[in-house]
Amino acid sequence: MSLDDLEKQKLREELNFNIPKLEKSGWSEQHLDILKKHFSFYVALVNGNREPSKPEHIDFIKIAKNWQKETPKNIHELIYTNYIKFQTNLNINEAIKRKEKVNDAMLPPPGCRSWPMHKDDKYDFRNKAFEFEDWFDDWKYR
Repeated sequence: MSLDDLEKQKLREELNFNIPKLEKSGWSEQHLDILKKHFSFYVALVNGNREPSKPEHIDFIKIAKNWQKETPKNIHELIYTNYIKFQTNLNINEAIKRKEKVNDAMLPPPGCRSWPMHKDDKYDFRNKAFEFEDWFDDWKYR
């Protein structure tokens, strides 16, 4: 089982998109070259699309899947776990930005916005008995 050409192309495009961000965050040129060269192999190995042929590959899979607790033992494990950390932080930061900035076009128009929940108790008239004086006074002040 190997990755389809379309999946490989998507992975290459994603990596090429993230290379400037990686350079900005301080990755060395040597690490970027190794990541570019072996990225599709790393992903195929971790996702199970490629069978591990060496014991190092099995260790790589174990460390990549448990990257928060395991410590990398070689350069490939270090690079891939750092990429996972980078991608995770990038996704978290984008999610925070999406929550903070809500486009006004996405909000309902002002007349259609929902009633604030804290005002439900204040103006709850379901169990209140109305008398004629209450109704009459209301008309008196209009």
